[in-house]
Amino acid sequence: MRSEDIFTLGLGLTPPWEISKVEFVQESDKSKTLHIYIDFWKGGEFVNDAGQKQKAYDTEDKDVALPQLFPA
Repeated sequence: MRSEDIFTLGLGLTPPWEISKVEFVQESDKSKTLHIYIDFWKGGEFVNDAGQKQKAYDTEDKDVALPQLFPA
């Protein structure tokens, strides 16, 4: 199983959402930060609050800090 598949299951993502990349980034203080890139399929449709399907309209990259996945 790929790491992308493991994080997809762990985060509870459903289509059209998908994990496109997972990587550890070396920080200047020698620590490592886990970066998980979440994307959606080109042409993927989402269900809005009214239950209607619609295409994505905001495709800007954003950084979001998630709660700690692996508590100490």
